[in-house]
Amino acid sequence: MLKCIMFDVSGTLVDADNTLISIDNKFVIPWLEKRGYRIDSNTMRALREKYPSKTFYINLLKEMKWKMKKTTFKEFVDLVYDLFFFNIKPFEGVVSTLNYLRKKGLKIIIISNSNRRYVDRVLEKIDFVFDEIISYDKTKTRKKELKPFEYAIERLFLKPEECLMIGDRLDEDAFSRKLGIKFVWFPQRRNLASDVEEYDFVVKEFREIKKLADSLLELK
Repeated sequence: MLKCIMFDVSGTLVDADNTLISIDNKFVIPWLEKRGYRIDSNTMRALREKYPSKTFYINLLKEMKWKMKKTTFKEFVDLVYDLFFFNIKPFEGVVSTLNYLRKKGLKIIIISNSNRRYVDRVLEKIDFVFDEIISYDKTKTRKKELKPFEYAIERLFLKPEECLMIGDRLDEDAFSRKLGIKFVWFPQRRNLASDVEEYDFVVKEFREIKKLADSLLELK
């Protein structure tokens, strides 16, 4: 029987991709152009799809063959992150769905590859208290290495079959299936296409999770 739902953060609870695209077009590209670094929105978007967020800005400089002083680079990165945390919003229906699941008696936890500082800043935008937050700091490993999932089920005294993982990344979140934890894919802009069916369920809107949880709770 379902007892716990695990959630990824960026791309699952909050719309990180579209927030970054909006910031790029409104703030980042104009900021760069004023300092002599020219890039169009299509190129910026293509590079965002090519590189992960953690290494994006270093790779941006390499791809564009820009030379930037360390102080200017720090100012640039600080600007982007400040704008990101200010503008980030949860997907529609996130808070109401989380409250619905809580009323059903389910444990609601976070499993993220990001550090706790990042997770806490993002969760400031979500009016909900999670039962457990397992960030990178807890296990020093990523989800595809399985340890974050193992840590979660051991800490909460759960069995894999009693849990559900919800995320947008087939290359990270779907690894829950290797332990017997069913995976719900919530695909976003940059990972809609996939020839590999490494998921048990798929939802297109966050609120669909309510019906899915109800159906699983009915199973004994």
